[in-house]
Amino acid sequence: MQARLKFEHNINTSDVNLNVIPKSLHERLKNQQGEDGKVKIGLIQSYELLAELNTNDPLARAFAKLKSRLTDDITKRNHSIHAHGFQTVTELDFQRFHEHVKTLLENFPQLAGINCPRCQEVTQFQLASFLTKKMK
Repeated sequence: MQARLKFEHNINTSDVNLNVIPKSLHERLKNQQGEDGKVKIGLIQSYELLAELNTNDPLARAFAKLKSRLTDDITKRNHSIHAHGFQTVTELDFQRFHEHVKTLLENFPQLAGINCPRCQEVTQFQLASFLTKKMK
């Protein structure tokens, strides 16, 4: 997502130039300005920005379909001890998040416009390997 914004729209998500984004987002993103003066946006805001810039973008459309479920999952992840908080993640939460991420990963090459016949196979292997290590 960040790469798509950077290379197709020249937007750096860790230092968003408000002059290159739609005016409809200025007020909302101004609130993301840190003490260093930089406007920094997270994953969900990156998808929303991409959708504003190009409503036909396949990544933005795929995200829109999963937005409410992913938002909940990402919030739980952010509050977990694995990220920024101190809450534990239940097995059910993990399984839900796993299914959403798996769906996105399996479809990512096509959505991103990458011609990679083996990407899905490799992605499935890497995901299985990662999850096996985490569950031990």
